[in-house]
Parts: sequence; structure tokens; C-alpha cells
Amino acid sequence: MKLLSAKVLIATTAIAVCGIVTSGQSAIAGTLYQGWNYAQDSFKDGTGGNGAFEIYGIAVHQQGDQITVGINANTGAGGWYDRVSSRLLDGHIGWGDLIFDFSGVQYGLRFATKSNSGVSELGLYTGITTKDLTVENDGWESLQAHNNGSGKHNSLGDFKSSEMSYYTDKRNAPVVMASGTKVANDNFQALGKAELGALGLDFSGAFGVANNILGSQTFGFTFTRTADMLGDFVASLFFECINDGIAIKGNLAENPVIPQTEVPEPTSIVSLALIGLALSGGLKKRMQAA
Repeated sequence: MKLLSAKVLIATTAIAVCGIVTSGQSAIAGTLYQGWNYAQDSFKDGTGGNGAFEIYGIAVHQQGDQITVGINANTGAGGWYDRVSSRLLDGHIGWGDLIFDFSGVQYGLRFATKSNSGVSELGLYTGITTKDLTVENDGWESLQAHNNGSGKHNSLGDFKSSEMSYYTDKRNAPVVMASGTKVANDNFQALGKAELGALGLDFSGAFGVANNILGSQTFGFTFTRTADMLGDFVASLFFECINDGIAIKGNLAENPVIPQTEVPEPTSIVSLALIGLALSGGLKKRMQAA
């Protein structure tokens, strides 16, 4: 039998202890990082606009009933303007609405001031219906067409290629709300990069890449959820032309527990080292006695 080194024992013990810290958390797709749930999209599946329509990631954070969403992309909340093309309805391609789906019950969030959404006010809506806008925005005729056009890099955040049928990928995705009932006390507020950063949003840390690899624009918003927005959800967001899109899987809890992602304190690491050395010495003595 080969004797394990003290270094291996220390590393193994550290991994086991870290696993104990995190194993009690809910199983949520994506990346849990400093209290935020992140979904990372392909960095190479945006089409058209010389990279303007590339979405890099989306993140959701819950603090009680307050939900905060952060988005990283190459186009800000104001959308993308094309003064040349005559095929755009208004010379502009905006963001669609963020659509939350809780096992078939949908909620919509309009956050873009300029868009072709079917609802007029910014904020949260219930009882929604959705529609696509690709004809008006010179977009792909279907989500499948976009996937084919983006080649091997196509991605939809937390959704694998085999799960694209969630959106019936041979037709267009639910880009915006067609109708809905505005939630009166949703406390909607748009947020900029600095405000989101102060709340702990960190795409670079969550994805393990340098900031210059990410999109040039980070923005988001916060709102108060309704009492029945509970449990597992899928939230999706597309450009009006579906030149790119992203989905995130998550869970909203009545009394959320903030995930613990901190690394062990230095004193804990020393303790782990002592445990590893003790285990190593004990194992060596038993082998010598044998």
C-alpha cells in the first residue's frame, strides 16, 4: 500500500470540510458566488452588430422579498441603434423583457425604457402573455435558426442544447410581454454597475475570468417579488431580434438562506494541516507495526 503524503491528506481534509460547509444549500443550477446565483452564457454566440449582441452572464440575488438582477453584455440597458438599416421598425433593437417561469406560472419584468414591449410601464407584471418581435427587428425567424447561425458556440446560459425544446426552439422565443397586470408595489429601480458592485455582484470572480474578457456593460435592477413568486424558476432574457439570449435556473425562498462560499479562515487551514499530519503519522505507525 502506498503511503499518502501529508500534503495530499491536508488537501483532502480541506476539500471534505469545504464540502460540509456547502452541502446544506439548495441545489440551484449555475454558479453560487458570494450570495448571488450566476448563469454564464457562451462568449461567442451573439450574432450581428459586430459583437454588440453578445450576452456574457446574468445573476440573481434575493434579500428577503427584494430581488436584484445583474446583467453583463456588450449593449447597455438602452439597447442598440442602427441608423442605416431600413429593415428595423424604429431604427433601434432593444432588450426584451425578463420572463420568470415558476412551473408554468409566468411573471414579466420590463426594465428597458426603449423597447417594443406590449406593456408600457417599467416594473413587474403578473398574468402575462408573451410574443416575439423578430419580424419588426430584422431578427432570426426562429430560435433554432439563431442556434444554427451561431454555430458550435451556441448556448442559452443554464440550458444545455438538449433543453432548448423548453422554448420550442423551432419557433421564436418569448421575447417580450404582450400583455399583463402591473404589480402596484413592486419598488422597481434601475441599477448601474457601481450600485450592483456595492451589493456584491462580481461576474469576474464568479466566472473566473479577467474583467477585460467580459462584456463592456454591466447593469441591472431591483424589485419586490409577489408573495407567490416562490420555488424553482427559469428566467429568460433575449434581445428583440434574438441575436442572443440567456436563461438562468434558480429558486426563490420565503425565508432565504444566503449561501456560504467563503474559504476557511487561516486558523482553520492550520487546524486542517495538523489533522493531516496526525493522520499521516498514525497511518505510518500502523504500517510499520504490520
